[in-house]
Amino acid sequence: MIDSLDHEYGLSRLVRLNGEPKYRVEFKGTLLGYGGSLRGSCERIHRELVRRSAPASRIGWEPERK
Repeated sequence: MIDSLDHEYGLSRLVRLNGEPKYRVEFKGTLLGYGGSLRGSCERIHRELVRRSAPASRIGWEPERK
């Protein structure tokens, strides 16, 4: 996957794991795991990008409930 500045940040590669097709999910060269669908693996990569892009003080932040 490529961001708006043309930098690669994620890779989803089709591989065989124990004889079954799986998607190897990587974020900036770090293995995140394996997924069963291309859509799910791309979502996982994008969620990791969003999570790491958030300011540290805002991670886990939720709006106040009334």
